[in-house]
Amino acid sequence: MAIEYHLFDSAEAYRSRIPEVARLFSTVFQRAFPADAWSQWYLRNPYGDPYVALGYHGDQLVGHHALVPQTLVGQGGQRLRYLLSVSLMVHPRFRSLSVFMGMVDALHRLAQEEGAPFILAFPNAQAAPLWEKVYGYRPLVQTELCNWRPPDFSAAGGGGMGGPGEMRSKPLCSCPEDSVYWNWRTQTNHARSCTVGGTLRLVYKVIKPETLMVLDTLVEGERNATECLRHFVNTLGLREVRLTRYHAAQLAMSDADLAPHEGYVVRFFGFPLAQEVPDIRLSLLLSDVF
Repeated sequence: MAIEYHLFDSAEAYRSRIPEVARLFSTVFQRAFPADAWSQWYLRNPYGDPYVALGYHGDQLVGHHALVPQTLVGQGGQRLRYLLSVSLMVHPRFRSLSVFMGMVDALHRLAQEEGAPFILAFPNAQAAPLWEKVYGYRPLVQTELCNWRPPDFSAAGGGGMGGPGEMRSKPLCSCPEDSVYWNWRTQTNHARSCTVGGTLRLVYKVIKPETLMVLDTLVEGERNATECLRHFVNTLGLREVRLTRYHAAQLAMSDADLAPHEGYVVRFFGFPLAQEVPDIRLSLLLSDVF
């Protein structure tokens, strides 16, 4: 099974292949191609052009993998460039370790040639063992996605909503808080940000049915953050909160109050290239999935 790999490091050059990529996506995932999200990540990324590997069997596109440039803010306020691993897919009739490795090897070489510091990834359950065992990606965080049903509470709470605001007292590297990152990252997920009760800094989106999806949290002060979240959810008239156990622990939620969501686990991995992967505060805004 001969596979020929084509590499792209320009959004404009990649643009002409998107119709083929859309057909491959629909074949692999059996759902409609997310054209708006694809355009956001590949064509309108303010942090630079993507690196893309396409695998062809003759004239047929059978494999796709990409690294998209991103930025973290370090503990001292410095900007840290990195690449996010996204959109790994192989046509069902051509799935093999060699096709997977061909695309990953090609992109690793390209990233090293470009001097990229490190790669971050959010692999699914099927891909995670390959990233870890074959390439040595290190798990940074592995945390269940859970549901939490707050009891009814009539007291209103909450704060202003809108832009990203300022998250203080961050001990770890994190995603930027400036308008460039916020406006770009929320183009398709429609996330919002607010401060609740002067204690809880919350980034979220509302998903059906009546569910608040937590993307990021930061707790400040000494008030009960779980109570603040409960007030906020009830104010919005929602019935359920979806969040990772990682974020639930930040809110001091009891494990007994959390119900696993369909066995879904968020896996956050890192791979060093020119430098070691720094300590990073998990935010689902770092992922292209949420």
